[in-house]
Amino acid sequence: MKLFVGAAACVVSLVAFGCRSITGNEGGSVVATTDRSSYDAQYLGSAPDVTYGFTVVARLENHGSKSVSLNTCGSSVFFNVEVADGSAARLSAYDPRWICLAIASVIELKPGSAHEESIFLPGRNGTGGSGTSAAALSGPMRMAYSVTTCTVGCSGIIVRSNVFNVTLRQLAQ
Repeated sequence: MKLFVGAAACVVSLVAFGCRSITGNEGGSVVATTDRSSYDAQYLGSAPDVTYGFTVVARLENHGSKSVSLNTCGSSVFFNVEVADGSAARLSAYDPRWICLAIASVIELKPGSAHEESIFLPGRNGTGGSGTSAAALSGPMRMAYSVTTCTVGCSGIIVRSNVFNVTLRQLAQ
């Protein structure tokens, strides 16, 4: 159920904000990056599902001549974590924003400025009815942000970060 809600929230976000997809600086003036090209996810526990997590420092830079708006959910800029292996069917276990039901506020990112956050990303490896993994805990992933040029009733773009690789730190036997 959680993953279905997550996929629905992503689709609703794209439709509601009228967003189109941009990766890196392709046609856009906002660039998203992470502090590393790979992360080791630490084992956090196994009840009720195996859980891993890691911290990423994400940065959004406005290289354009106009201010842009970043929506927030709670105390963080609204983001998604996507699997970046070319498979639209796989979801990332580290995508926590399926629970955000309302945008809390807007952060203005003025020309030449940047916004940086250190974000802990926990990932649960729940299973579907078949007993197989319901979401990816490792492999290539990237951050995705909804960026708009106004605060109400406007369309925007989805800005995607560099691809980073997530590996699982194995437990000592």
